[in-house]
Order: sequence, then structure tokens, then C-alpha cells
Amino acid sequence: MSQPIVDLSKFQATGTETCFHGRHIGAQIYDGLDGKNWSLKDYEARGGYQALRKILNGGNGAEPMTPEQVIAEVKTSGLRGRGGAGFPTGLKWSFMPRMYPGAKYLVCNSDEGEPGTCKDRDILMFNPHIVIEGMAIAAFAMGIAVGYNYIHGE
Repeated sequence: MSQPIVDLSKFQATGTETCFHGRHIGAQIYDGLDGKNWSLKDYEARGGYQALRKILNGGNGAEPMTPEQVIAEVKTSGLRGRGGAGFPTGLKWSFMPRMYPGAKYLVCNSDEGEPGTCKDRDILMFNPHIVIEGMAIAAFAMGIAVGYNYIHGE
């Protein structure tokens, strides 16, 4: 009998929050949306783009990271998506076949397709560089050269 890739029994909805292995993330979705990260200068002053620089250039005498090292570090970090399922980001990135010979595209879904959701709009309005940096890191980790940020047409 085949085993599932992801055990969905570990994800449960509890009211307006989502719980992952006992960790509630309701308020964490809005971290960094205080309006102080809008400009590139402000974002960098608060540590923005340091992760991307570390990956591409190394740091403290370290070598630049490989895509595999980036995925391993993201898995270790416990980073999860901001959608309703909060899927583990590093696990999702590891599914991408790196040796695929054709074009690969990164799509950031900022559509706010979930009922009553307005987090995507706020992230893009108040902290757009976190999306750009995240997309650049994801593209590097998965060997992708072209990315799109999908937004709702309204």
C-alpha cells in the first residue's frame, strides 16, 4: 500500500486560526505589515535582502549556498505558506524536479481567492520587498529563471 506524501491529519482548523503541530499562526500572517517596509531603503535597513545576499554571496567567510542547501535550510526553519493550509515551504520546493529540461516558472499567488481574505493585498501594499525577496530565493532554490506574481484583476 502506498503512503501519502503529506499526512494531512497534522493540520487542523481551530476557529479563525490554523494550528500546525500545536503552533497557532493567526497573527503571524500579518508580521511585518506595519507600513515601515514599503521602500527599498526601509526594507534593507530592517534586514531585508540579507537572506538573498547570504545565499548568493555567502557570508562571514562562507561559500555561496547551493539550491539544495537553501531547501534544507528552509525545511529546518519550519517556514510555512501563508495560505489556509500553511503547507511547509521547504517540502513544497523539494517537489520541483530540478533536472527538468524545459522552462520552469515561479508563480506567486496573490489573488486572495479564499473567502474573506485580504492578507495578500496588505503584504503587497505594506511590505512588497518581502515578496520579491521570497520569490528570488524560491526561484534560485528550484532553478527557475522566470517568475510571475499573480494578482486579482480588480
